[in-house]
Amino acid sequence: MTDILQKIEEIIKREFLITPQGGSYFLIEPQEPLFPSTLIKQKGKMLIYSFDTKDSNSAIFPIFNHSVSNLTSIADYIIFYPKNDSLFVFICNLKSKNRTGANAQAEAGFLLSEYIMKTTQRMMNFKEFKVEYRSLLFWQGNISRFQSSSKSVPYDILGNSKLKNLRLEAGQDCFLDVLCV
Repeated sequence: MTDILQKIEEIIKREFLITPQGGSYFLIEPQEPLFPSTLIKQKGKMLIYSFDTKDSNSAIFPIFNHSVSNLTSIADYIIFYPKNDSLFVFICNLKSKNRTGANAQAEAGFLLSEYIMKTTQRMMNFKEFKVEYRSLLFWQGNISRFQSSSKSVPYDILGNSKLKNLRLEAGQDCFLDVLCV
C-alpha cells in the first residue's frame, strides 16, 4: 500500500499536502479561529490534503465556471490511509453549528477522491487495489458521542453517492483505525 501512497504523493500538487505539526496531524478551520482543532491519530503512514484553500476554485477546478453556485464547493480535507488490504479515503468536513452544504461538499470530495484513485490506478498501470470511501463530518452541534470501543461504527449512507457517513464531535481525537470498518 505504500506504493499507492507514493504515487498519490507524486500526482497531487505538494501545495495541498498537510504536514504534521510537532509530529501530529490536526484538522483546523482557518476561517473560524474559535473552531476546535481535531487531532488525527493513526498507526501507519497517511496523506492528508486540504483542497479548501483561498484559491482552491481556480487551482483545483480551473475548467469550471466559478459563478455557478456550489459548483466548486469541496470538502475541507481528504485523508488517504492504508489499513490491512484496503486504502481508506476519508472525506472530512469541518462545520460549526450550521451544516448547510456539508453533504454536497462531501459528495464533491468523494467524486474528486474517486478521480484521484482512478488516476493513481492508471498511473500504476491499472494495478488492482481495494478502496473504501468514508465521509466524516466534524461539528460543534449536539451529537451523540461516538465511542471508540464500539464494535460497530454507526455510519449512515449519504445521499446519491452511497457514501458511508459519520458525524463526529469537533475537537475530539479521531482514531482512524477504529473508523476503518
